[in-house]
Amino acid sequence: EATETRILLSVLLLAPPAFCMGMMFPLGLSIWRRHSELLPFFWSANGITSMFASVLGMALSIEFGIARTYALGACFYVVCALMIVWSRKTNDVPAAAPISEVELVRGKMESVS
Repeated sequence: EATETRILLSVLLLAPPAFCMGMMFPLGLSIWRRHSELLPFFWSANGITSMFASVLGMALSIEFGIARTYALGACFYVVCALMIVWSRKTNDVPAAAPISEVELVRGKMESVS
C-alpha cells in the first residue's frame, strides 16, 4: 500500500509542473506563427537545446546541487512566461492609424473655410 501511495503522490506532484513545462514550446510557436518558414528551425532548435539542457542540468547538479539547479530552471521558466506576457501586451497595443491623403486634404479644406 505504501508503494501505491508514493506513486500516486509522485504523479500528483509532478503532473502540474510537467504540463506547464511542456506548454512553453507550443506557446512560443503560437507567437511566431506568422513566420511559418522558420518552423523547421524552431523544431530543430528545440531538439538541440533539449539535448544540451539535459547534459547541462546534470553538470550543474553535480557542481552546485540539485536544489540550486532546479531553482535556476524554475527562474528560466518564469523569464519565458514573462516574455510571452510582455510580447502579447506589445502586440495588443493598437498602432496609430495612418492619415490618408483624403483626410489630409479634407482637413486642409476645412481649415481654409
